[in-house]
Amino acid sequence: MLESTTARMATVLLMAAVLQYSLLSTIRVAGVAPELLLVVAIAGGIVAGEQRGAVTGFAAGVAMDLIMPGRPFGLSVLTFTLVGFMVGRYQTSAASRSRPTVVVTAGVASVLASGAYISLARVFDGADLLNGQFLVVALVVAAWSMVLVLPVTAVVRWAWRLPTGVSAWSR
Repeated sequence: MLESTTARMATVLLMAAVLQYSLLSTIRVAGVAPELLLVVAIAGGIVAGEQRGAVTGFAAGVAMDLIMPGRPFGLSVLTFTLVGFMVGRYQTSAASRSRPTVVVTAGVASVLASGAYISLARVFDGADLLNGQFLVVALVVAAWSMVLVLPVTAVVRWAWRLPTGVSAWSR
């Protein structure tokens, strides 16, 4: 059985990376695939706070950059680390922590992550990755994230060894 938190997180990240590469990268709405590893980073911030959210985001970003060819290496790492941290920071101070709030948080965080990724790609790589399609991409990524966040949050809570109902804001 998986006893260490590191082994649990590694398992979650490996499974998410395999699903991202093998299945989810082939499912497209308006040409946009779900970003499961981004949702893992968001879930890390939601359930475990800013520090663990940043760690989860960093690891998820490394996994994304390794499995998705053609993307500038390091941008997912930076983006997902920032998103995990910021979601964790927000969730520890949010007045409402209901499921609808978690779903909306995932959607907003995904839009911000899309914007950050595109902006960082432009700054560091000089790449215009969207060719004017930012709004469509950001909204589709947000919609996918909103659908996936609740089950992914449960899995990340298990990986961080937090009991059901316990999260960063109730410790």
